[in-house]
Amino acid sequence: MLEPAGFKIDKVVGIGPRSLYRTDEILRWVRRRIGDWFAVPLLVFMLPLVRWAKFDPDMPYSLYVRAEKPRG
Repeated sequence: MLEPAGFKIDKVVGIGPRSLYRTDEILRWVRRRIGDWFAVPLLVFMLPLVRWAKFDPDMPYSLYVRAEKPRG
């Protein structure tokens, strides 16, 4: 989609396994329903999931794309 619009793709990296997405989804739900007072302590227990997440997994949940549109 980016190349036909004139962008040059520099780098593509997979971001996060599904478990990392689910962790974020749970924390957001707790924050909306119960509040930060409960979400912050829960975050402490969930942080290891972030640390253990494999960088650029084989089956990423989303992609990061760095692209540049040449001038002129």
